[in-house]
Amino acid sequence: MGVDRSMPEWPPENPFERHCLVREKEEVKSNDWIRLYVELALATTEDRDGDVKLKLKIVNVATDLLDEGVNAKNATFYIRYNDLSKAALGEVSDHIAIVRRRFDEDTGCFILVGQSHQSSEILSGVSQCGLARRLDNRRSV
Repeated sequence: MGVDRSMPEWPPENPFERHCLVREKEEVKSNDWIRLYVELALATTEDRDGDVKLKLKIVNVATDLLDEGVNAKNATFYIRYNDLSKAALGEVSDHIAIVRRRFDEDTGCFILVGQSHQSSEILSGVSQCGLARRLDNRRSV
């Protein structure tokens, strides 16, 4: 049996309202994997020059597995962030990265898949079917 490589989808309930894990700046700094996950989601979603230094501000982090929290081996994380590089250009800066982390203990295989979207695309009531079609067109890590 392989590890699930499918792209994560937005859950029926807003995870930031029910399952927030990280809200404080200190928590973000002590969990630098959060920024890494956002950068991976951006790499699969946007074409950016590799030399560009990303200016990101993590707003909050939620997961589908509240009991296990940030230590869950298999979980989906929802990371809301502001892309300050885009804000400086007058572009939309409020985004959400959706990243699925999977680990198969039998094979030792570790997989991350994810994408990033403008938060307005997700939070404004986009239908799951419409969002799923758009997500299918994105690349995975």
